[in-house]
Amino acid sequence: MLGRESMESAPFDAAEKLLEIELRRGSPSLRRLGLDAWKDVVGAAYGTILETREGRAAVAHVLAESSLFVRDRSMSLLTCGRTDLGRAFEALVARIGHDAIEGVRLSRERDRFPDAVRSSFDDDVAVLSRVVDGDRLASTLEDAELHSFEFGSLRASLDFRVFCRGLSPEVRRVFVDAPVDAPPLFHRLKRAFRAEVVQLHQFEPTGFSMNLLDEDVAACVHVSPEEAADVASFETSSRSPVHRLALLGEAERIFAPARIAVTLDGRRLVSAAEARERLSHELTRRGDARVL
Repeated sequence: MLGRESMESAPFDAAEKLLEIELRRGSPSLRRLGLDAWKDVVGAAYGTILETREGRAAVAHVLAESSLFVRDRSMSLLTCGRTDLGRAFEALVARIGHDAIEGVRLSRERDRFPDAVRSSFDDDVAVLSRVVDGDRLASTLEDAELHSFEFGSLRASLDFRVFCRGLSPEVRRVFVDAPVDAPPLFHRLKRAFRAEVVQLHQFEPTGFSMNLLDEDVAACVHVSPEEAADVASFETSSRSPVHRLALLGEAERIFAPARIAVTLDGRRLVSAAEARERLSHELTRRGDARVL
């Protein structure tokens, strides 16, 4: 890994890192920690909160490095680049105490520039393992690779994730050359979720984030269109096959990516075809035949 003096010139690594924590019943509300506390937690990871919107049952934050969703008993911190989620975990545990934790999940895509990160997956696991005794899992699908560490149970987590690589040249040009034209691409997704909170953020020189909240259900989209990254991701905590199929369909429609990998449980990668088949079967079994 690079020394501090080399960090500023290191290449941007778009590989996603996700930390999720669930608290035991009766624990103090995470939402009531307040914005300053969450700025400290995100800052400990070398991240920055750019915008905050509060909904009826959750708070959504746009980060310079992705997204943070905070509910009363759970949180989801999604980052990329040179953030350090082990430090964020330590900062949060210092505030809530380790006895409050019912479940933890740490997941990371394979680092694209492993010499440029502040911490590796193994480093992060070592930090979390001082507090919780979790299990590790590695999942691969073609060139996609996801590593996870999990303890206990999670009720509200970003289990459904769609990783897109090799975005269509036409869409990449929109995000790079005409980013003002990017938000309308997502109108169907916003309509499908009927979100009470919608956050859109365009980064300089390139990049795009969108957060959606409906009660305590969260969804987000992140796009890194630059040539060195060329990726987009969609995540949601919704268990609804309608929402999940909508998210997968929009990922394919908007980006026409060369490769897609999906998680249905937050840990195991499957193909888009397998994900669609399983979700369609669940939709039929539930008797919900709404057209997306």
